[in-house]
Amino acid sequence: MEDFFRNVPVDEVIDIEAAARVIYDLRENRAAILNGHGVHDETELLERIADGSLPEHPAYDSYLSAGIVAETREFLRRQLERHLAQVNGTRAQAIPMEEWDFSPLAIKRRLEEVFSDRIEGEVLAARDAVLFKLDNGVIVELKVLSPTEYAFGWLWGEATLRIDTAPGADRAASHFHDLEGDVRPDPVTVPGRDPWENIDRLVKALLADPLLA
Repeated sequence: MEDFFRNVPVDEVIDIEAAARVIYDLRENRAAILNGHGVHDETELLERIADGSLPEHPAYDSYLSAGIVAETREFLRRQLERHLAQVNGTRAQAIPMEEWDFSPLAIKRRLEEVFSDRIEGEVLAARDAVLFKLDNGVIVELKVLSPTEYAFGWLWGEATLRIDTAPGADRAASHFHDLEGDVRPDPVTVPGRDPWENIDRLVKALLADPLLA
């Protein structure tokens, strides 16, 4: 390790080691989520949700969280790989870089750009979710793993509602858990659509009617 960093500025060494630590922590975070449900990977977790051996909630939220953490880890790993290639004087262009456009941080930035006048306080980007409060009092949590796998939950006073794409024999591709806890057809989002378009439609719908009545 000392030979590797011999000609690297101290500040850069600190950044590289910090990035490596975050990547390690994300790996452990994913493992803890999966271990909490007694499964080895996201595929097994989803299968157990679909066959009913695990309850849809909170198991589907854990599935999304584990997947988002894994995607974030892979994205950071690629960034670090590219940076190390530059440090070593190799051709960074040979290392593929794929942007993850619906990561929590990317969603946070888009929300701040588009809805800055309707959001109270700060938009928080956690490792697996985005949290924010609208100016009509609605508190929203967004988890997006892919255009077809997501969960949008929100609180309004004592009301708890959500739209998600959890699998199940009696579930449509996406469905709405309404004020009474009943499962109804999703009135806002469409799986497969660009995630930001679904988020945009949801925020506008919640500003108009938090209960989606």
